[in-house]
Amino acid sequence: MSTRARLVVAFAAAAWGGLLALAFMMRRGFYPDFLAFWYAARAFLHGLDPYAVTPSGAPYFVNDRFFYPFPSVLVVVPFAPFALPVAGALFFAVSSGLLAFALSRDGYARLTLFLSFPYVMAASLGQWAPLIMAAVLLPGLGFLAVCKPNIGVALALARPTRAAVYGGAAVLVASLAFDVHWPMKWIANLRTMQGHPPPLFTLAGIVLVAALLRWRREDARLVLAMAAVPQLPMFADQLPLMLVARTRVEGMVLALLGHIGGVLWIKTQTPGAHPSANAAIWVLAFAYYPALALVLRRPNEGSLRDWLGCLAISPRGSSERLPVESAVSRT
Repeated sequence: MSTRARLVVAFAAAAWGGLLALAFMMRRGFYPDFLAFWYAARAFLHGLDPYAVTPSGAPYFVNDRFFYPFPSVLVVVPFAPFALPVAGALFFAVSSGLLAFALSRDGYARLTLFLSFPYVMAASLGQWAPLIMAAVLLPGLGFLAVCKPNIGVALALARPTRAAVYGGAAVLVASLAFDVHWPMKWIANLRTMQGHPPPLFTLAGIVLVAALLRWRREDARLVLAMAAVPQLPMFADQLPLMLVARTRVEGMVLALLGHIGGVLWIKTQTPGAHPSANAAIWVLAFAYYPALALVLRRPNEGSLRDWLGCLAISPRGSSERLPVESAVSRT
């Protein structure tokens, strides 16, 4: 696909993602996950400590502390002057446009991701998954993976890039110039957060260890790494699993299954309980298991040298092509 065509696709995806996010965030009384980042960035701009304040007053009444590394605050600062729904929509639009530009490098096959239930959930919450995926896919932007550490680590383990590993480390060190104590404050806040159990370490998720049977494959390592990191089972964090699809048909199947699982999850929610309380089984059944099934259907190819070679100091090339295969079928 030509660069011009990829830019058209990127702008279309940005418009789609931005309008979708705006529609969700404009609902009366609904405050997305993006509220935490927006509020933290505004606090920082006003000279306050993002790790010491919460949006607990009217109209938000949210008592959660800030649970993310300081670089995520800096990334959201350009969006902070806008009202929350507009800021969230703009953030998600930029994230979607970058992701579409990255995915369209190999054609249209993986653009079905933008019709999936995990993508819709990410839009409704203003979540980071699209931006982190785009950052790891696009050369030079991998350092942004530190803004959402669980997803960033999973993608880096699937196939690391120099920008993600070395650049991410450099960004974390550089951010100490703004507040040398933020890592300790962050860790202290994390201790107050409710558990986000990795699917791999649950009774229903242990089967995902079968991805080791295809350990040479980047898509197998992606499934295994995603299953091994803490996450909220509400489909949004599981968006990277859509990258396992290599063809348009596989992408459509994963997207359809995600919508089925999402509807079942919503229909079986317990009134008054946290939305994620009953979500884990649906996420496993309709996101993780289908991705694992696709991986196990493929031959075990690739090598450990290819994986380690991504970190070598060498000219720009295949080490920046992530994830899963460097060439994706256009059928």
